[in-house]
Amino acid sequence: MPVPKIEVTEHQAEIKKCCCCHQRVIAPFPNGINAPTQYGDVLKSYAVYLQQQQFIPEDRLRQLFQDLFNVNLATATINKFSESVYDKLECFEQEMLTQLKQVPVKHLDETGFRVNGKTQWLHVVATEALTYYHISPKRKCLLEGLSGIVVHDHWKSYYKLIDVEHALCNQHHLRELKAVIEYDKETWARHVQQFFRVALRYKHHCSDEYIPKKILEQLFKLYDNFIEEGIYYHEGLPIYSKENKRGRRAKRTGHNLVLRLKQYRSDVLRFLTSPLVPFTNNQAEQDLRMMKVKQKISGGFGSERGAKIFARVRGFISTTRKQGLNVFDAISQVIRGETPQLI
Repeated sequence: MPVPKIEVTEHQAEIKKCCCCHQRVIAPFPNGINAPTQYGDVLKSYAVYLQQQQFIPEDRLRQLFQDLFNVNLATATINKFSESVYDKLECFEQEMLTQLKQVPVKHLDETGFRVNGKTQWLHVVATEALTYYHISPKRKCLLEGLSGIVVHDHWKSYYKLIDVEHALCNQHHLRELKAVIEYDKETWARHVQQFFRVALRYKHHCSDEYIPKKILEQLFKLYDNFIEEGIYYHEGLPIYSKENKRGRRAKRTGHNLVLRLKQYRSDVLRFLTSPLVPFTNNQAEQDLRMMKVKQKISGGFGSERGAKIFARVRGFISTTRKQGLNVFDAISQVIRGETPQLI
């Protein structure tokens, strides 16, 4: 590899004076040259890429540029590079959000986010091709105007969304069933666990096609039988002595789970009735995971604007990567004033 080297370019503008009107005329500088001394687009692209994609904190990034390029960047200058990209991505983000609201199936999730010493909430709306993040002070500040099917992990606030159908993450159900099997030794839970595995095989076998009606009816009948088995089992147990905080008689963990699986039957089994609906909500969870990595490496954010800058730029980076574009090239395009087109 060649040794990193900074290239310095000097621009000179010729000045002429008209012999007739005695006006001074200065030749125009190239586009983007608008200050006596400034950093080039490549250096800005490196700074934004390393800060937003590789999560290198500002102080370490300043040290990196000093060690590798002998350039003494101020941390405020580094942040201005990202802020400039944030401003240029406003239209891109709006276009992406418009597409996300209209796609047939999208994934939703949320996680706590430390901003200015307080916990705020980072929400994600994602597909295999698009990622949109937004930050809100309250967990229940959900996006409006969604349509189609939303896949989530059964947080009840999602059921307040209007004009959408719901699909629940069955990986969460498998984890809950595993706990009931291991700690409470409940047979019905093992049966439902096996049902999910068999149903998922049918889902994979049919791929993007609808599962034949006859097989669907058999699967639904099996599911209903296993759920009724679980309800019958718990209704035959002695009354649970533990009370909840409101003084009402609490139910066992397995009892609550089987009643929930019955009540939300259509949402639990949505992956069988719609070829576009996946078995899990892994897409949203994967898109949130890197945001938690950012906090572990760099900590929280000192201001709400800093958090919003990171969320928008990171959403752009995630989307470009999903669409097969080179992240560094995409960032360079934005810095030059060109925005990549969404597929």
